[in-house]
Amino acid sequence: MKKKDEGSVAVQAPLLLPLRLDQSKDRMEPKDHHDKPAMKRQRTAATTAAAAVEDEPPLYFDFNATTPLAPEVSKVISTHLTASWGNPSSGHVFGVTARKVIEEARGQVAAMIEAEAPEDIVFVSGGTEANNLVFHSVVEHHHSMITPGTPGGRLPHIIISAIEHDSVVLPLRHQEEMGRIKLTELSPGKKGFVAAAEVKEAVTLDTVLVSIMLANNETGLNTGSLQQGSTSPLSPPHLLASSTVIPPLRCAAASG
Repeated sequence: MKKKDEGSVAVQAPLLLPLRLDQSKDRMEPKDHHDKPAMKRQRTAATTAAAAVEDEPPLYFDFNATTPLAPEVSKVISTHLTASWGNPSSGHVFGVTARKVIEEARGQVAAMIEAEAPEDIVFVSGGTEANNLVFHSVVEHHHSMITPGTPGGRLPHIIISAIEHDSVVLPLRHQEEMGRIKLTELSPGKKGFVAAAEVKEAVTLDTVLVSIMLANNETGLNTGSLQQGSTSPLSPPHLLASSTVIPPLRCAAASG
């Protein structure tokens, strides 16, 4: 291997020679490079092997990053893309139809996670937007109640693990650089998760949010699969912690 440029590596392809089976030695030996029949046989064998691989369905193990669409979900989406395509904010029949579908889905999600009311369910485009919505709301709520520089006006403190997704780490680091929050990043142990005891030790009177992912998108480790204890991971993925500067917030799970 030799470096082509920073961030990429150029790999030199191995020299391929046509081979023949030497019966006397019972092993493969290089044959004359100009032996066309042998070269043809080698190409045929390579093509056959490639075709066999293509016939095998690929195996997918990256469910922590994204999952394939369930057939029943695909069916419902396809149906409503043609039957409920109206603007749900419009008052005409097409908009009302779309709005009804959305509100029905909101109620189903609320029931599934045992939310207090369907109005508590906010649909967003994905996990990145969901995470940022939580962070922005918590920080803005804190700053709307406390004026920095005044007695008791300390910065809100947020705790995360050092192996969070970029949609968690990057916006919070930016908030810290802007002087809006104090951020603590806890390193995982040898087992790949941050122990609950370490999180509890990092909590201060100014802590307003603890954000720990439930399943790591790189390692696949489910950090909530073990029981909470002195050396176990913290669960649920987002803990909205109460503090002395904002009203108590109940624990809630959010997109991670």
